[in-house]
Amino acid sequence: MDYHLGSCSSTSSKGRTSTSRFPSAGSASSRTRPEISVVKNLSMEPLVERLVEANSKETKRVRKMIFKTFPMVQIRKVDRIENGFLKAMYLLKKDEYLSRYETVEEKELFHVTGVNNVKSITNNNFDWRRVSRGLFGKGTSFSDDAEYANCHANHNIGSCTKVLVSKQIGGRKNLKIP
Repeated sequence: MDYHLGSCSSTSSKGRTSTSRFPSAGSASSRTRPEISVVKNLSMEPLVERLVEANSKETKRVRKMIFKTFPMVQIRKVDRIENGFLKAMYLLKKDEYLSRYETVEEKELFHVTGVNNVKSITNNNFDWRRVSRGLFGKGTSFSDDAEYANCHANHNIGSCTKVLVSKQIGGRKNLKIP
């Protein structure tokens, strides 16, 4: 689910004030919520972009997931991006992890990227080689906290997407390949 982020100045439910480098729609002390839209990768059909209706079960679930960690954000709409090839590759990778590691956990996590990367991600998937900075070394970074992902962004496009987790290692800034 890719979401377009607006102003990110807010006071979190955890009591910390955070301000991203997004153009501000108001001051950090204002009670207005920044706006976002959410986009999701789901279907086996070729790449098709379409709007998911605001009253749908999926939209409510996505809104709840975002508000859990980013209560001061305003969600304008939810969009879905479908790419059948990427879904098939995801399912193959899931089967591979199950056979190789005997366990795999599927999580829905947030990722924020630059506007110029969106088309490449929706057509070709995430590419760790394109990451220019990384707090935990080379690789694509994901978080279960929408506010954390948003406030570590330098652009205004993000996603909430399914991620497979089967083997974890500790990251460090100079890590090249896990």
